[in-house]
Amino acid sequence: MRSAACLIQRLDHRQPATAEQIRGLLQSAHAQESKLIGAEPGPVPSLPQIQLSLDVHLGALEGGALVGVVVIGPSDDPGQLELKSLAVAEGCQRRGIASALLGQVFAAGGVSFGVTVAQANAGALALYRGMGFAAHRCGALGAQGIPVLRLRRP
Repeated sequence: MRSAACLIQRLDHRQPATAEQIRGLLQSAHAQESKLIGAEPGPVPSLPQIQLSLDVHLGALEGGALVGVVVIGPSDDPGQLELKSLAVAEGCQRRGIASALLGQVFAAGGVSFGVTVAQANAGALALYRGMGFAAHRCGALGAQGIPVLRLRRP
């Protein structure tokens, strides 16, 4: 699928080069979010964890370069899937790439999705709410007690 001037496709995250690109995007996104919310960055999966993962990885490619990724897998909440990660290269943000990735995820329909977002991440909350997510519950995450919202999209 082409959207936001990108090609959206399933990634073969088992390939070492692809796993490295995914990890690089996730590291950058975690660092950016940690500055935004004033907390230490969360853990980023190792290359072997990415390669051995049973999760689905969709990527946004622009000129052959990976500029965005969304990771979808099973949820602890029954009857829904989890948006485990969503990252867009910092220089490519605010161009509709995250929306295009999520649109591709939701295109099949018939599945409920959940995502956990730091309450201080206003941009992420606006993106998810704009894509039909609604607050389900709130809590705190990790040793730092980061306030988070659990959102659900029916």
